[in-house]
Amino acid sequence: MSLKITFRLTDEDAELVSLFKNVRSSGRSEMIRQMLKFAYRKAVEEDKINKQLERLEQVLSDINGRLLDVEKKLSEGVVVSQVQSQQEQEMKRQTSVRESAEALLQSFGMDLD
Repeated sequence: MSLKITFRLTDEDAELVSLFKNVRSSGRSEMIRQMLKFAYRKAVEEDKINKQLERLEQVLSDINGRLLDVEKKLSEGVVVSQVQSQQEQEMKRQTSVRESAEALLQSFGMDLD
């Protein structure tokens, strides 16, 4: 397939003018073709990378949300665990006091049972 495209460089394209002045006129078309192919491939590649980054950002956001949920559950679990531990200590203390009182009464020959 053959397609002829022409364009003019403007004053804003001084870098390109300088570049093309150093290339033989017979090689300019090939140089422009190669530059366009390169730019197109880079644009396609950049688009793929941007899409992958968006997916990664979404995955990281999901993971972060899950991590916050786990952190919240763990901190609530620690509070529950501390409350249970305090309750267990209180029950042990009460049992110890009761057993001490029973032992004292038994030493005087009194039995609560």
